[in-house]
Amino acid sequence: MSYKYFVVSLPRTGTTSITEMADICGLKTKHCPFNYFQVYMDNNNYDFYSDTPVYVPSVIEKLCKRDDVKFIYIDRPYSEIFDSWVNYGLFKTYNEMLLENEKKTISKGRLIDFSSYHESFLEKKLTQETYQEIFEEHQNQVKSIIRDNNKDLLIYKFTDGWKPFCDFIGVEVPNQEIPKLNYSIKKNE
Repeated sequence: MSYKYFVVSLPRTGTTSITEMADICGLKTKHCPFNYFQVYMDNNNYDFYSDTPVYVPSVIEKLCKRDDVKFIYIDRPYSEIFDSWVNYGLFKTYNEMLLENEKKTISKGRLIDFSSYHESFLEKKLTQETYQEIFEEHQNQVKSIIRDNNKDLLIYKFTDGWKPFCDFIGVEVPNQEIPKLNYSIKKNE
């Protein structure tokens, strides 16, 4: 059976790097499918998906109804994820979307991102004081959904190297270093 792989960890956990790893390994990848997600799923052109809306619990539940899915969760310290959200500007953008949503002025394009974050954060506000609890709850919810549906789940750390990733997707380990993408983002003021 040919599988489709879904990275179900939050943005800024290494989704761009792991997508590049899958591409190097010969999979057809799609990072950030956004609102075209169903189109991508229906046309079968891709084997590997990451980022919005793949990490959303309701999306994961729908995916678990398929027979041809496997999941990957990138295990990264919560403090690093939050720092990356802040440095990349995602935290600021999320808070702007919260305000827009309260005023009912959020645009259709931003609504997909906001809805994805809001559901994944269990409708709690992400702050410096709450990020660890929110990220941990998301991780536990994602793992629970996947395990309750008896689907394969790889908990992946980049420090583990290529082997566990390649074993999980069923390919040989490439003879090159793991890509490290989006690491040089400067802090937004």
